[in-house]
Amino acid sequence: MELNIAEKFLLLAHHPTKGRFLIADVMINYGLIGALLLELSAAGKLSVRNKELVLNIRHDSDPVLSEIISTIGQATKPKKMKYWISKLSRKSNRFRKEILQNLERKRLVRIKHKKFLGLIPYKRSYLTETKTRDKIIGELKNVVFHPKELTAEEGALLGLTVACKMYRIITTDPQELRTLKKKLKVMIKDMPLAEAVDETIKLVQAAIVAGIAASTAVTAAAH
Repeated sequence: MELNIAEKFLLLAHHPTKGRFLIADVMINYGLIGALLLELSAAGKLSVRNKELVLNIRHDSDPVLSEIISTIGQATKPKKMKYWISKLSRKSNRFRKEILQNLERKRLVRIKHKKFLGLIPYKRSYLTETKTRDKIIGELKNVVFHPKELTAEEGALLGLTVACKMYRIITTDPQELRTLKKKLKVMIKDMPLAEAVDETIKLVQAAIVAGIAASTAVTAAAH
């Protein structure tokens, strides 16, 4: 079954048995935008030049990717990736829902409709099986500990692992964790789409820190 980078990112970040994610919402939101931009870069539909995003195509068959292409295409001049990550993150929740619905159509996710206090509707997603997620984790772990030439997709997912601090999703062994972090620092410099991946890591991390700081400030003000 074919899965794109954004779909694999959500499967990786999803709890294997519970209706929630293993990383904070702010990490999911910015990480997902990073995954979508890297998907376009990996397919040659988007390029990073001097930290600016340049479109190489004007349409895509995937509705989410097509909307991102359309949004970027409306700009009168090329803008830096930092700008697009910030702008597109406002649509991240909707993109997440659409991608989860697509995963449901692929029978990898089950979306359950619930009501808070019997009145306010909300949704929870559950993995229908864990083999696919386990396979993705196994493949990523294998390329780190048994180095080979990385594909653009593997490089993107490993970059997102760093950006969203998902190391413990790959391994929980203390010794392996230390080795994983060290190896990824070196690998990221030489992987396919190195400039795009490196820029995505830095900007997603910065956006996450800013998002957490803003959320903390709002909570503090409320109290």
